[in-house]
Amino acid sequence: MVERDPKTPSYSMSTPDERLFGSDHEPPPQQFGRFLIKRIIGRGGMGIVYQAEQTEPFHRDVALKFIRRGSYGEGVIKRFKLERQALAVMNHENIARVFDADATEDGQPYFVMEYVAGDRIDHFCDQNKLNLEQRLLLFRDVCDAVQHAHMKGVIHRDLKPSNILVTQDGNRMVPKVIDFGVVKPLDPSMSGDSLHTEQGKLMGTPQYMSPEQLSMGQEDVDTRADVYALGVLLFELLTGTLPYEDKWDNVYQYIVNVRKADPPLASVRVRAMDREKIQAVAATRGVEPEALMRRLSGDLDWMLLRALAKDRNERYATASGMATDIDRYLRDEPVWASKPTWTYLMRKFVRRHKLGVAVALAFLAVLVGGIATTSYAMVRAQKASEEADRQRLAAVAARDQAEEAERRSQAVNQFLTNMISSADPEEGHRDVKVVDVLAQAANQVNTSFADEPAVESAVRRAIGQTFLGLGLYDEAQAQIDLALQTSQHHLPTNHKEIQAGLRDLADVHYHRGRYKESEAIYRRLLDTVQSQELVDPVEVIDLKNNLALSIKFQGRLQDAIPLYREALAFRIEHFGPDDDRTIESMNNLAVALKRPEEKVEAESLMRQVFEKVRVVKGENHPWTLSTLNNLAYLQAERGDMYEAIVFHRACLARRIEVLGELHPRTLQSRDALTQCLLATGQLAEAHQQIAQAVDGFKQVLRPDHPNVLRSSLLLVGVLVDVHDVDAAQRAMDELEPRLVEAFGADSRLLFELALHRLGLALHLGGPVEQQLARLHEFQLDLPWYEAVIDSYSAASKVHSTDDLVQWDRANLRLSQYLEGAERHYARMERMLAEAYDKQSNELQVAATRKRFKLRWPDARTELESIQKPLN
Repeated sequence: MVERDPKTPSYSMSTPDERLFGSDHEPPPQQFGRFLIKRIIGRGGMGIVYQAEQTEPFHRDVALKFIRRGSYGEGVIKRFKLERQALAVMNHENIARVFDADATEDGQPYFVMEYVAGDRIDHFCDQNKLNLEQRLLLFRDVCDAVQHAHMKGVIHRDLKPSNILVTQDGNRMVPKVIDFGVVKPLDPSMSGDSLHTEQGKLMGTPQYMSPEQLSMGQEDVDTRADVYALGVLLFELLTGTLPYEDKWDNVYQYIVNVRKADPPLASVRVRAMDREKIQAVAATRGVEPEALMRRLSGDLDWMLLRALAKDRNERYATASGMATDIDRYLRDEPVWASKPTWTYLMRKFVRRHKLGVAVALAFLAVLVGGIATTSYAMVRAQKASEEADRQRLAAVAARDQAEEAERRSQAVNQFLTNMISSADPEEGHRDVKVVDVLAQAANQVNTSFADEPAVESAVRRAIGQTFLGLGLYDEAQAQIDLALQTSQHHLPTNHKEIQAGLRDLADVHYHRGRYKESEAIYRRLLDTVQSQELVDPVEVIDLKNNLALSIKFQGRLQDAIPLYREALAFRIEHFGPDDDRTIESMNNLAVALKRPEEKVEAESLMRQVFEKVRVVKGENHPWTLSTLNNLAYLQAERGDMYEAIVFHRACLARRIEVLGELHPRTLQSRDALTQCLLATGQLAEAHQQIAQAVDGFKQVLRPDHPNVLRSSLLLVGVLVDVHDVDAAQRAMDELEPRLVEAFGADSRLLFELALHRLGLALHLGGPVEQQLARLHEFQLDLPWYEAVIDSYSAASKVHSTDDLVQWDRANLRLSQYLEGAERHYARMERMLAEAYDKQSNELQVAATRKRFKLRWPDARTELESIQKPLN
């Protein structure tokens, strides 16, 4: 740690010259318990920080932070305790760690934390003359640290250069966020009583405080205040100055300025500097002044404006969102902070593929420069050698490509702006009128772009992707097929646009349940990408992740898991633990881990995913709801059926609200809830839920879609359990040939259907020998395969009390299996209780029902929210 920057006053602090152990003029002690005090490295109104050497139980340098004497007010003690708690719950490479906490003999609190032997981030960058890319990479790690704090429920509220120190670990630069002295908890329980910012008093450093912080308690503060401070920090690292002038007569003039005036563009701020200043700033960044202004103009300007937006709803929603945009900028991909026009996207595409289109890039730069520059380049090209002539011809081709892209931009932007973006459920909800507009637009593409196949392809792909997001798979595939046909007819075989079209097609197959088809396309794309001269490892991992999904849904979990683990390891290393892509991989791996020895790892991963996504995306985001649904499955698989029902009910209600009644994910929630209701004997509601699910699936999916078939099979089982004999028989006869065609005659789903036929036969009291013989033909590799057959077989042989006892024992064996056989165990227990009841054996009826109750005991409490079981 180092002393605070004397140029940046912190208005929550008082006089900075007091001493911890005595008067202002008394030097610090040389020894304090097991610590040898070396020097004071930080002071504030709340406390003093010492560098010390810990002598027991081992030697290391540490930082000791004490509350200063005379400052033991209730608010100060709360803030000190809160800082200690905040540091204790965090575990991140880029956050200073806390080792211990205690109090002196006379009650003076202190805690022991990691000593960071580094320099403040702005000084480190300037002294080492880091270029813009190096500064962005360093800053990106700071974003990761802040995101980690937010995920732990902590807002820093005083992010600034002096609170971020940089150390060297070999060749690595490691930033460390320190001083959580004005931290605010997202969860008030962290500090017991809530700790609020006092009205009329600033908590933090004004130059780095967001407009809502500068309201002095009149507006609430959330994690986006830290995003604003990160924007100020990045502005300073890139330009050498602050967004707003830090010269003011009093702090209140500064507050008025920040809350009313818009922040300047970074490039404009640099351009306004005097000559000496700009030369000094550029020199410490290893670039010429004009180049610095040019680099800041565009993406970096946009990114900073978004982070510094006065309205926090217009800022990056999270620190990780800002980090992701930095990653995209460094990879020459379009950044989210910018308006994604097709001209802009085209420019980014050329930058990312500069080896293959170097001449095109040069000519595109000429075009952007204006007509005069273009004319000059053309004249130069006419006077050049044959090599220059070839370059000119290539440039002309690039010009034509750019002009074509510009024509496409007008058409595609119009579709995106007016029709498509408003229909994406990831941003809102499904609107039937918007769907109608999309369908009408798709019908007009042929006539609108009859002479412009590239524009037609781009528009169709955009429409197709949106139909896919809405769960309208037939419409999506129709548009993507047409787009792919158009691009394949007009572009080279390995063109990126064709690869993108193939990925869209694979995505459609995947969502339609055609997993073999999607697997084949993903493998083809993977071979193509890996055979290229320049292999993009990120693209490779993305394809492997999608390939694993297609493999997993074909039941080949052990083939998918290594791909999931590879993707997760890569994404943690390259994107960090809180990146969306990393969280996606954690989710996928958790869902695939089904073996008993993998259950603990699966649940741990899924709970981490849920907490991360809920904080970053919000309670009702579709991704949060998918994770909630997966958590419910994990609860069911470990036998907590009633808690699984609570999760499924919450997920269903939110999906209806966000996605609508007929979205496939909403219908999947009804399906999943039905399975839990069946397992716990709640037949009436199970019948209602699965009937709605089947009816909905039939409206939005093709008849042979796996979801339609699986839900129809579940409905068959419910009809058997509620003794609707005629409906059950009709449904089984209609469903069986479809299951055989889709999954084969020996599939597990046919085994399930055979069990339902046997269940119906047992209810009717007819012969069951043929059905029993059919069960033994499957020879499935299921842990409960023999147990469930034994239970049904015992049920068919009841002629005496002894036979009931044998059936009871068979059910006890079946009860040992918590996954897969739940509905059949529930059916057998109900039928056994009915059989005992017919013999007026009340004691055995009660025992059977008690055993069934113990199998899935009532939830410990009726949970009103989904958060409680997750704590």
